[in-house]
Amino acid sequence: MRVTWVREQMAVMCGILFIRCMTQIIMMRKMTAIQLLLAHVSLAEDGHAILGLPPLPRPRRQRFWVRHRAGGTWEELNMVGPEHDKKFREYTRLTRPIFQRIVDRISPRIQRLNTSWRQALPASMKFAFTLYRWARGGSYRQCGNDFGMGLHSVVRCTENVSTALLAHYGDTVRWSTGACLETTLEYFEGKGFPRCFGVIDCTHVYLDKPRNGRAEAYYNRNRHYSIVAQVVCDENLRILDVCVGASGSVRDSRVLRVPDLYSSAEERRAPFTRRTNVLQDGTVRAGVEIRAPFTRRTNVLQDGTVMGRYLMRDAGYPVLPWLMTPYSAVNRTAEQVAFNNKFSALRCVIERCFGRLKGMWRCFGRKHIVNMRNVCKQFLACCILDNIIIDEGIPVDEELLWRQADEDEESDGDDDAPESDDSGGDDDPPDGDFDIDEALLRCEGSFIYASHRQRHRVAERLREAIHAHSDHVARVFR
Repeated sequence: MRVTWVREQMAVMCGILFIRCMTQIIMMRKMTAIQLLLAHVSLAEDGHAILGLPPLPRPRRQRFWVRHRAGGTWEELNMVGPEHDKKFREYTRLTRPIFQRIVDRISPRIQRLNTSWRQALPASMKFAFTLYRWARGGSYRQCGNDFGMGLHSVVRCTENVSTALLAHYGDTVRWSTGACLETTLEYFEGKGFPRCFGVIDCTHVYLDKPRNGRAEAYYNRNRHYSIVAQVVCDENLRILDVCVGASGSVRDSRVLRVPDLYSSAEERRAPFTRRTNVLQDGTVRAGVEIRAPFTRRTNVLQDGTVMGRYLMRDAGYPVLPWLMTPYSAVNRTAEQVAFNNKFSALRCVIERCFGRLKGMWRCFGRKHIVNMRNVCKQFLACCILDNIIIDEGIPVDEELLWRQADEDEESDGDDDAPESDDSGGDDDPPDGDFDIDEALLRCEGSFIYASHRQRHRVAERLREAIHAHSDHVARVFR
């Protein structure tokens, strides 16, 4: 037993000594390696003098982390002077103070941190590039070369700026209230359309042919691939409401049901104000509610018709209590022709709005690569910028509006142009294109909407005014 115990004790001692020896060897190797490294660093390049060893290889320095480009446009925008300020407005559509104010507000969302790999692009450069591309209408690659930016950077830059504008300035596109609303109502009332507070219409944003078998839905009647944008504007061309994203083959009457505008006008949701309908026997039918700004107050005509607020629209839409359309092209009377002519002349404000929007931001005059999310964001962002320009009173170069024509200003029918008694009628879509719900929108049960009575009343007033004006002109030029 004693011999066994001695053997075990010797084995433990040998193990301890072995571990201590290995530890010392490892420490000595580390110290030697450190000394050799320090010696190589301290000596000149002839490091072979140390123990006859070849010099340690120097770490190769990375020469370029990114590909450097020469962006002359960005340097030109940073120049100061009257002649450079004019060029700045031509490239960005904004003045320098307003440009800087917007950059200061959206920079937390678009500015990135500097890293050891590269310096982050300035927020002002990203915003300037986005405005430059939207204003010039060029491709990503072409405009990116002008700013010295890569393709991937400019795509991400445009998306980030669009998202930032929607987040910080989304409330710029809103319904008029207060004094602005009263001014709009007075303007349209002075033109012969009391209680009107805006004009609504649709335009097309053209795309390249979509992939993955989705092309048919986006092929419109003009033989282009597009998405539809529904816009509401006032007399100052200020955009009040936007809905973009419907496929190009969808009719305007279908697009009306998509946005919150339709549900706000038809459903009972807070905040609402009351509206009234006039039955065939002349009695007023109440109980249906509608959200402001459609009927905050009412105006009762001499025959008892209750006039609520409404939007003007061409013949592509059904007649609704809050949507006035011109008379159809079948059996028009002289009063109806006069009404339609006056209606079309005043409704052209929405065509001017589209012409201004696509003239200022020419990226919507060309086809876009199919990315529905980015295209819709960019259209909304341009609507926001257009409202900012109007609110700030920035003068617009009229030449810009003439250089870019609105390709989709073709009228939906003869109702949109000055007419005569013998004008033909193919405005109304065939009955097969409407389902039961849409037929109910045109006529609901036993009552008619106040819009019908209102149109007749306005047409009669316009006829009297036109006749009086004709008599006055005849007396003057006798």
